[in-house]
Amino acid sequence: HSKKPDTNLIISNIRLKIKKGICDSMKELFTNEKNFDIDADFCLIMKGNSMDNARIMDGDIVFIRQQPEVENGEIAAVAIDDGATLKRFYRDEKTGTITLIAENPAYAPMVYDRSEAENLWILGKAVAVQSKL
Repeated sequence: HSKKPDTNLIISNIRLKIKKGICDSMKELFTNEKNFDIDADFCLIMKGNSMDNARIMDGDIVFIRQQPEVENGEIAAVAIDDGATLKRFYRDEKTGTITLIAENPAYAPMVYDRSEAENLWILGKAVAVQSKL
């Protein structure tokens, strides 16, 4: 049974890996657009093509609202050990199994049984994406 990490520390570490100020400036840019506001606490920069079919491409900025739970099927930022991943989240309430599913059939689902799931923490829900043109 592992101790839950400090999710604020994980998020701070993620922020450090992102170009300084990019999330705040992007959020400000969008918030200033007419009738457009992003309720996000931090950003991730997508690495790889695992979420291509959700139109989240390599290099896109993904806005995350920090929250400890998400609904089945929502796209979540999930901490696994020392890293973080962005996947569709599913929890089987009966078995406690958590399945993280990529939006690209080239990637197998990541399945965690009840004991392994203790090493996963939801950092938040993806709420918006800024793509490169």
